[in-house]
Amino acid sequence: MKKCLRCSSSEYQIAACPVKPRKGNKSSQLEKPNPKQPTASGSRPRVSVRVYVLDHQQALESFEVVEGTIPVFHRLAKLLIDPGATHSFVNPAFMCGIDINSIKLPYDLEVRTPTGNQNLITNMIYQNCEVWIGERKLVVDLISLDLKGYDVIIGMDWLASYNIQLNCKTKVVEFCIVGDATLKLDVKGRLVSSALFSKIRVKKLLNKGAQGYLVFLINTPGDKVKLEDVLVVNEFFDIFPFELKSMPLEREIEFRINLVPGTTPIAKTPYRMAHAMFKELKLQLQDLLKRGFIRKSESSWEHLFYLSKRRMVV
Repeated sequence: MKKCLRCSSSEYQIAACPVKPRKGNKSSQLEKPNPKQPTASGSRPRVSVRVYVLDHQQALESFEVVEGTIPVFHRLAKLLIDPGATHSFVNPAFMCGIDINSIKLPYDLEVRTPTGNQNLITNMIYQNCEVWIGERKLVVDLISLDLKGYDVIIGMDWLASYNIQLNCKTKVVEFCIVGDATLKLDVKGRLVSSALFSKIRVKKLLNKGAQGYLVFLINTPGDKVKLEDVLVVNEFFDIFPFELKSMPLEREIEFRINLVPGTTPIAKTPYRMAHAMFKELKLQLQDLLKRGFIRKSESSWEHLFYLSKRRMVV
């Protein structure tokens, strides 16, 4: 007769057994664990993410990534665009000095590499980081990760959010933003071209109050300025050499001012009144003083005489 494997009763089998299973029993050990629960060690749940490149050497060996420089928070960052990465990462050393704080995730991220022999654990993220493409500001969430040779790694989460197309052959990144101009970025991080506006769109912008300008540009490369073309400097080649390796030594320099031939010194004799004219002027002043047209000055500044504006009637 068959008996219950749990309580050894012959009245029923284990499927109808009213006795609850004990902890550590074989039946409880066969139950599937809940992936959302913490592990046996008491650690937090982990989420697996993937990144293909972590250092500069791996980027050189890969044809599916694009590296360059791009402004992040108006600071030039060495960037790696990795379509094989599921998330975007930033070196915490690059974020030093930037007024933004990292936030702790409710779970741990286990970053896996393609070789599988290097798994990194991180749980910090920088949200709404500013990435500048030309004069356009884009935002990205960057996970803090210790990178080698790069400041920022851009993954599929950011590439998909801005509908970015990557040309692995020409190493050109094209930003196809909906409702905005298309931007093209080369590997060195400089804006190479922007989309042309259609005539209809320009007309709509002008009707909305936008200002339009007609610009005509000509690139005329000028010749380099030579030392012989600089005034005054071209007369002293010994003082202004082409390459100044160090400060010139102390020495005596002959200095002189050359005059134009025929130039004579400018000199004027002081003006002196003739004795007869001076005697006549003295008599006139004494006569005017007696008549009252000239008064003696009582000022502290000791003026010699005062002349009246009235006409003198003789």
